[in-house]
Amino acid sequence: YGQTFGVGRRIAMEIKKAYEDDTL
Repeated sequence: YGQTFGVGRRIAMEIKKAYEDDTL
């Protein structure tokens, strides 16, 4: 469970970063 949560969180961070880079 911990690994899956960590992977999902990492993907969410990547998407958030890409979204912020796109909007700036």
